[in-house]
Amino acid sequence: MERVIPVVRPFGRIATILPPQGNLSGLYTKNQTLYGVFLTRERKRLLEMRPLFERGLARPLIAEVLPFSLENLRKAHARMDSGHGRGKIVLTFQA
Repeated sequence: MERVIPVVRPFGRIATILPPQGNLSGLYTKNQTLYGVFLTRERKRLLEMRPLFERGLARPLIAEVLPFSLENLRKAHARMDSGHGRGKIVLTFQA
């Protein structure tokens, strides 16, 4: 989580489905807001679909896979905001 803070603008918002970890003090200095998103209904739906995924009968529609960078993040947001295109945009991170 602390790796995300420097790339989010001041007064920006961060949403996560994972428990926050690491040093979060940067949130305060940049006046950022952290939102925890609880995916109860989505989890149920994914569990119901799991057998289809495991048997290869359903696959997510992935439009593009990009290595994480600020430019690729901007590109992904611009595409989502345009309302055009199908599929998910995946940003990959390296630990």
